[in-house]
Amino acid sequence: EVTGALAIAPSSSDEQDDFLYAPVESVELSVDEALGRQTLHLKGTYPYVYRGCMRIAEIKSYMAAEDVLVVQPIAKIFAAKDCDSSEIDEYNRFVVDFPTDTPLTKGLVHVRTLNGRAVNRFINLSH
Repeated sequence: EVTGALAIAPSSSDEQDDFLYAPVESVELSVDEALGRQTLHLKGTYPYVYRGCMRIAEIKSYMAAEDVLVVQPIAKIFAAKDCDSSEIDEYNRFVVDFPTDTPLTKGLVHVRTLNGRAVNRFINLSH
């Protein structure tokens, strides 16, 4: 059933985005109905870097038109002394949980990624 239109357009500039994003490979949404809370689980594998480590420093999100939740997992390269090995497994994989501010019952979760290709997941909890 078609319920609306999703506008997709080419980039308006050749410039890079303002942020370095984490290498997210998948996104899942869990719902804690008792607390009335939704949490996004971002999963991926950090690249090995010559010095220090890459970690997610901040996650920004906002609702765009037509029920699209845009998630920006902003990453940074940290000095080795600031790298916590408990945040990754032995293969440099990570899972970061992010509670959503706006409950999503139906729509697209659009997660920006390091490789420039977003991870998109359609969510439909309205059943």
